[in-house]
Amino acid sequence: MASKMDDLVDEKIEEYLGLYDTGGRRTANQIRDMIQEELERRPKTVHELSNAINATKATTRNHCEHLQELSVAESFKKEDQKYWRLSR
Repeated sequence: MASKMDDLVDEKIEEYLGLYDTGGRRTANQIRDMIQEELERRPKTVHELSNAINATKATTRNHCEHLQELSVAESFKKEDQKYWRLSR
């Protein structure tokens, strides 16, 4: 029989890993995974990404910048448009 402490530890680990119930909201990891899946298809603008993953542009931009800090994604400009792509 698991103790209350074990249950609390398990709950904290699940929360840390993004596995807890968010009441229908997506976790940050889920959003970043969706962005990466979209960028595997082709480079996209924040507007295109936000439409594809059904998130606001601000949320999408923040997650793209986070992926850039992790060296997973990078931005580039083409014809005065900023695009995002997976890092090489």
